[in-house]
Amino acid sequence: MIMENYHFSEFSSMTKEDWINTSLATLGEETFTALYHPQLIPHLGVFSYYDQSDIASEPSWFTNRMSADWCYHERIRDDENMSPLELEALAQLGVQGLILTEEQLLKYSAQSMKVFKKLSFDSFKVGFEKDLPDSKKCGGFVFGGKYSEIQKEGTSFGYDLEIDVSGYGAKQDPVFEVVMVLLYLDEMLTSVSEGEALDELCSRLFVRMQLSVHFLSEVVKLRSVSLLLQSVISLVREERQPSINIPIYVAIGSGLEAMALDQQLIRLTSVFLSAVLGGASDIEVVLESNNKSISRYRDISNLLREEAMLSMVVDPLSGSYFIEKITHEMMRKSWLFFQRIKDKGGLVWFQGDYDRFIQITQS
Repeated sequence: MIMENYHFSEFSSMTKEDWINTSLATLGEETFTALYHPQLIPHLGVFSYYDQSDIASEPSWFTNRMSADWCYHERIRDDENMSPLELEALAQLGVQGLILTEEQLLKYSAQSMKVFKKLSFDSFKVGFEKDLPDSKKCGGFVFGGKYSEIQKEGTSFGYDLEIDVSGYGAKQDPVFEVVMVLLYLDEMLTSVSEGEALDELCSRLFVRMQLSVHFLSEVVKLRSVSLLLQSVISLVREERQPSINIPIYVAIGSGLEAMALDQQLIRLTSVFLSAVLGGASDIEVVLESNNKSISRYRDISNLLREEAMLSMVVDPLSGSYFIEKITHEMMRKSWLFFQRIKDKGGLVWFQGDYDRFIQITQS
């Protein structure tokens, strides 16, 4: 059979400009806007037709450097008393990162460092410095809390400089969260005057964020943060190619507390997928859980890694003109509002005031 029998010959190539002009002539501007320009993401309009011309003008150094894998983190509950064998079994079940409280630090850290890729400590106290494990064993782990208070001179214990914007997720405004990341980064960079100091800062820096159930919005938010961090740092270093990838630690599950487990699993799968596609390096489910539910949360990570094989693909959304376009749109808006706030006094003046942010975006 020839291809014409399937009517493929009826379709001719059409540029985006031709498509828009034809649609406007056929539908009229009001109907066209209503059909093809919905507000899927706050502050961003989304067309249904994207091609390479939409991203052709982007700088070549806006290249997202994402890792193919992620670490799934779990907390040890206060009432649990896990043996070394149980810790090893937990790692075999698909947990790559362990989150410890101050009380659990001395009890579990020595054994857990042997079987888990990363440890995340909630907080530290000054009296712990003599009990901290050797720095050579800790390199590359994620650390949160006020670790700088007890940092030993000449040693590094991994990621201990935190940009925490997880508390701003309740506003459901991804541009606001991206702007807050930039403001915190700008505050940190003011203390950096030499290249070596910047490299040291970047090697210890990570971002903590919270994700909502708004799938597409959260994907674009994470990608915007990753790209802007890399771009800003590369410009400060006067390099045209980003060379440092800042880890992004995300908490998922907020707002799903009242749902039944089966409903939670459906929503969590979507949010987990947005975290992976957005480029999060570390993921934690922040829901109260029993043995049954926590094993199901863990299964989501295992399914995406072992059956969907997302851990084997670097940046699955790379090359999507649609995703790249709306990511750059969010980046531009975030950068514009960040510059306006910086001109007025930066983070010290702004103080994370959302009402003030709305006024700035409307000015």
